[in-house]
Amino acid sequence: MTKNKPLKTPILIVAFNRPDKVQKVFNRVREVQPTQLFLSVDGARTHKANEAEKVKAVHDIIKQVDWECELKTLFRTKNLGCRMGVSSGIDWFFEQVESGIILEDDCVPDVSFFYFCEELLERYKNDDRIMQIAGSNLIPDKFKHFDSSYIFSNFGLIWGWATWRRAWQKRDVHLQYFDEFVEKKMIQRLINDKTAQDYMVDKFRDTHLKINDSWAYAWFCNILYHNGLSILPCNNLIQNIGVDEEATHTKGIGLERYQKASTGTTFPLKHPTEIKKVDNDIAMEIFYVNYKPKHLLLVNKIVPLSWLKAFRKLKAKFS
Repeated sequence: MTKNKPLKTPILIVAFNRPDKVQKVFNRVREVQPTQLFLSVDGARTHKANEAEKVKAVHDIIKQVDWECELKTLFRTKNLGCRMGVSSGIDWFFEQVESGIILEDDCVPDVSFFYFCEELLERYKNDDRIMQIAGSNLIPDKFKHFDSSYIFSNFGLIWGWATWRRAWQKRDVHLQYFDEFVEKKMIQRLINDKTAQDYMVDKFRDTHLKINDSWAYAWFCNILYHNGLSILPCNNLIQNIGVDEEATHTKGIGLERYQKASTGTTFPLKHPTEIKKVDNDIAMEIFYVNYKPKHLLLVNKIVPLSWLKAFRKLKAKFS
């Protein structure tokens, strides 16, 4: 590719206690030498042995910046947890920039991802319909028939993504509108699979009630609530290296679908002729691979989620 460095678009790396993974993300960021780099790191948990040392090792990675760069850090002294640790870091980022790229510590981008985001952040900066630019595409084979470099959908992952302050300002990390979301059947107008509808409402309810500690479900619900669109590349631009036992959410059997190699995109980008959501069949395939495969939704239909949660708690207690 021929895009030039340094990258003009600000980058935020959100991290915690995995210095080996942060190093891989940082190495890729170094290749484009952004003029603005932000690092937000949650605080160590006091009851976890050796975690403070791991968090300190993450802090130290930023000392490797060896190019001209405006560098800013947010190092928490207390642990805020996944939801507030990540979302408050993004809040801090958008207090200072109008738009930017966000990378968690297990999302290693292809170099083309940075320039893909830079071009589209500028192109759609004033279009309120579009709320995020995703870098992950877990089913690129399904996108081969498109003439453009990307498509629009209500569904998109946050494994390497970009957005604008104008979109992030619409977020409500606690989903205080959840009752309205359910009463107006907002999920039904976007998902035509009843089992998938029930699954997502359950996830959003757990987020609203703080049963889970997810910021990502809250952001996804925010996009659906505002009928926002995500841009998805037709090739996969991110490799997720966090599907392992260190992960908070992506560990366990059946998550191999997330381990997709990045292939990059080519320039100049081919832009769609209109801003139109992808057809429902493709949209649901995106949903199934991003959130819950169809066969596992059927398992949930037979075995109530409450039973599965109780089993997981029991298993964790005796493991």
